[in-house]
Amino acid sequence: MKKLFGRLGIFVACLLVGYGCLSFREAFQYSDIFWVDDKILFYEQHHSDYNTVFLGSSLTASHIDPAIFDSINGTRSLNLGINGTWFPENLYLAEHLIETGSPSLKYLFLELSPVFRSQHWSIIQHARPTYWLSPEHYVFMLGSIWSGELSVAKKMIITGLYTTCFFRRAFQQGNPFHAWQLQSRHVDRMPGLALQNGFLPLDKQRLTDSLMHHEGTIRQNIEKILFHHQDLRNDTSILYQRAQCYDQARSSPGIVGGVYLKRIRKLREKAVDAGIKLMLILQLPRQPFDLVFGVFNQLDPDARIDMANPVRYPEFYYFVNNYDKYHLNTRGARIFTSRLSFEVATRRMLADR
Repeated sequence: MKKLFGRLGIFVACLLVGYGCLSFREAFQYSDIFWVDDKILFYEQHHSDYNTVFLGSSLTASHIDPAIFDSINGTRSLNLGINGTWFPENLYLAEHLIETGSPSLKYLFLELSPVFRSQHWSIIQHARPTYWLSPEHYVFMLGSIWSGELSVAKKMIITGLYTTCFFRRAFQQGNPFHAWQLQSRHVDRMPGLALQNGFLPLDKQRLTDSLMHHEGTIRQNIEKILFHHQDLRNDTSILYQRAQCYDQARSSPGIVGGVYLKRIRKLREKAVDAGIKLMLILQLPRQPFDLVFGVFNQLDPDARIDMANPVRYPEFYYFVNNYDKYHLNTRGARIFTSRLSFEVATRRMLADR
């Protein structure tokens, strides 16, 4: 019996130590991933030039043109959208921007997206979680996953994925000169960032990829553009399915645990304390969109913007304005930014600027 209680005591002690370690808040970690560090470091060096920032995934990076938005709202904005991000990574970056405390930053637009990035084991080999999955965000991930409506099997799989990534991150921390090394080279890796204010539609990205970081030849990237365009031409039902995804999510939004909502509200409180107005954007649908819509419905109306409604914005679902099943092309992005800009202006969301 004494051995049993002794082991139980050791187990409880380990839990308490583990909890203390997981609660520890560390300094911001740079990623050494193309676009992530380049955009964040660019902003850190030029933050006084901007009072508005857009943060999100490729949907933000390729859909929002700061030049159009500024011409309508009188702002000075930068698109910090980064390909491949989902909400936890964007949350990590948003907290960094808010806590950095740039006196110029007044408005932060954050794209709403699902908590988990993938259910496939291939994520373990992906570099993305190994920089943002801090102890604090690991706890947030597990809380969000287990408080949602996913099946137990999916919860266990996703938990296993991110637990593996968390420990992988713990043993792969970067060297202390990492940020300095990136600052010395990031401008060369993103030569058009300042010119475009961070905005680059996917059809243009494919052409510049080969010049920026040697992802294939120009001919290969042109073929990628034609492939995606031809894919939509051959099956325009893809765009109908996107609209249908919105309708289904709206009629039956997913059940989202309080952990996700609590984190957003906490982020808004941090933004208010820093003198920043935080607004959340519902971008074009992609799965699991019902969970995203479930979060969107529970946000304060003055802090949310629905840019996915196919009835209000049917042009986002026209073939001529799309690049692939998820993204708009350059023409569509300009229309998207114009609609977003007028929505913000009409609702006087930046009336206090």
